[in-house]
Amino acid sequence: MNILIVLCCVMPCVLSAKYKYSLPSWKKEACTLPALKNENSHYICNDKGEPKCLPGWQGDLCDQPICRKGCDPMTGYCNEPGECKCKMGYDGPKCNKCITLPGCVHGTCNTPFQCVCKQGWDGLFCSEPICRADCPSTRGYCQAPGECRCRFGWTGPTCRECMPLPGCQNGYCDRPLECNCLPGYVGLLCTTPVCAPGCHTERGYCRSPGECRCKVGWKGANCTECHSYPGCVHGSCNQPWECNCEPGWGGMLCDEELNYCEKNPGTCKNGGECKSLEAKQGNFKCACPPGITGKNCEIVPEVPTTTVEPCPEGTSGKNCENLVDSTTLESDIPSTTAKDEETDSSVATSSEVTNTDEPAKEVNFCEKNKNACKNGGKCMAADTAEGYKCQCPLGFTGKKCEATENSTLTVELNTVALGAEGAKIRKPVTLGLSKRIAGHKDRHSDSFFNYFRRRFIFPISK
Repeated sequence: MNILIVLCCVMPCVLSAKYKYSLPSWKKEACTLPALKNENSHYICNDKGEPKCLPGWQGDLCDQPICRKGCDPMTGYCNEPGECKCKMGYDGPKCNKCITLPGCVHGTCNTPFQCVCKQGWDGLFCSEPICRADCPSTRGYCQAPGECRCRFGWTGPTCRECMPLPGCQNGYCDRPLECNCLPGYVGLLCTTPVCAPGCHTERGYCRSPGECRCKVGWKGANCTECHSYPGCVHGSCNQPWECNCEPGWGGMLCDEELNYCEKNPGTCKNGGECKSLEAKQGNFKCACPPGITGKNCEIVPEVPTTTVEPCPEGTSGKNCENLVDSTTLESDIPSTTAKDEETDSSVATSSEVTNTDEPAKEVNFCEKNKNACKNGGKCMAADTAEGYKCQCPLGFTGKKCEATENSTLTVELNTVALGAEGAKIRKPVTLGLSKRIAGHKDRHSDSFFNYFRRRFIFPISK
């Protein structure tokens, strides 16, 4: 070992002495021949006439640039000192990295233009992630190695569960986007609970299946009973907050007993019917018979009295019911014609019973008893115990027209010829209760009265 070290130290000296360095002739010519040196030369000549390379250059003729330190001599090169240009397929500051296949995403290379995929990636360009092993490709996918993202309509860690319709609250699915309701719920999204059986659909509701909650104003197991007005005592309701009183009770709360008529018999007079009312309405009300008035039915109409006067000329009888020489009297009225008589006959018989099938004895009674009806009443055959009935003129009533009634017939006689004397009546004349025309007692006035009674009063039925 020691001998080797000694030899290494001594040999250079021996060689230097034995072989003295001498500059090649062509190098000497680079400095002696001016034509060989130009502006592109990368050397200078020293005092000994030897060429010396400028910094960054090397070689016998100083024509080789020195590349950047570390530049791979196999994959890099330079044209100027300090450069490091990469050959095709390599890259990097020192040209020591290969270039991958263009488009390679998650891959590397060992040689230029390779695409060796990293772990978890696949495909020509290493752009397809390798999903979780149990992730079905038809229901799931992944964007990074080892994950499992579900496609639309599927859910779960491995995308094996269907997704219900969005908004489905109380339902499930057998296929994606279904909403099959659980027991007790209905509706598109299974949000409506099924109320208890019998629960009223309008007055009741429920928040959970099987219950029945009543809306305001209603009560009962099925919400079919209404709430009466608060404080209602003897009343009921058909709609919420009513207080319909029971018979015999009144007032806003049906707490006022209506018994005034029972406690005060005889309140209503003359056959009036008493009805108990509330105190603010006067305690009672009387329903009076026709013609009777007053709060207690105490006002009875007075029956008017008639003044008996002598019968007009041409009439006789207790009630002036008999006509005497009617042909002569009727001829005194110049306006009477045969046509009028026919009209009188038709009017008089229009209200009579025209049944020709009646027994003969009923017709014979009126023929044999012409004075059966009083005060000008018309005797007509009828199916009664007597075999007839009376049609009374205005102002008379009763079975035989023997009684007067509180009614009159007022006729306006404006211009009526009463005979040769030319007398005229222009003021109203009241007929019915009075048998004479006031102010005219001559034969003509009495004749007109009889004519008027036969023509107008006689046919009028009660």
